[in-house]
Amino acid sequence: MNDDTKINLSINSRKLRTIDGNANNILVTIDDGIIKCNKDTQYIEMNIINWVMKNDFYSTSVNNNKFQIIYKDNDGFVINTLNIIIDEGNYNVNEMNAKLNAILINICEVEYIPTLNKYKYLQIETGNIFIKSINSAYFLGFENGIEYRFTIDGLVSTLVLNMQGDSAIILEITNISTNPIILDNIQNGIVQNSLMVCKMTIDVPSYALLKYENIDGGN
Repeated sequence: MNDDTKINLSINSRKLRTIDGNANNILVTIDDGIIKCNKDTQYIEMNIINWVMKNDFYSTSVNNNKFQIIYKDNDGFVINTLNIIIDEGNYNVNEMNAKLNAILINICEVEYIPTLNKYKYLQIETGNIFIKSINSAYFLGFENGIEYRFTIDGLVSTLVLNMQGDSAIILEITNISTNPIILDNIQNGIVQNSLMVCKMTIDVPSYALLKYENIDGGN
């Protein structure tokens, strides 16, 4: 590629979706022969000129819809574990409340506390029963990876509920080295080398258009 070569790349993300694919995670593959350079003498500059997409992502997706119900004996040993997946979709707190009651029927009853924006879990089934969020902390109201025991008096969630789900669109490029190095702590809170080249906050209602305009094209 010559040093002054420019390529305008237009991508329609909807063309890349499959019926059973993850709507919140889309991969664009560009053939090696289309964009390339000599790594010893050349480099690539990229400008995001324009970005338009519909906010039709599910707030509840494979990224945040898993939790467990754990049964233990009186000595604290696990005797049974139920792995539960919340159906993908867009829920408000009352709809999620109804969904959890359907999932946990005969185990516990879930009540929404509007003044606290939290859930209260009232145990129905007898025994030592615990709930553990895998990645659904803000839908259930409990920290991920921690076991919380149900009680007949009611277990109130420790976190304020948040049904928003994803809060930003992130564009990443894999298999590339950057200069200067890009760092972030988005994935797990630990600062590490990043693949991110652009981030756009989801600040419009569902099914509205998200827009980014780089007016001068980076010039």
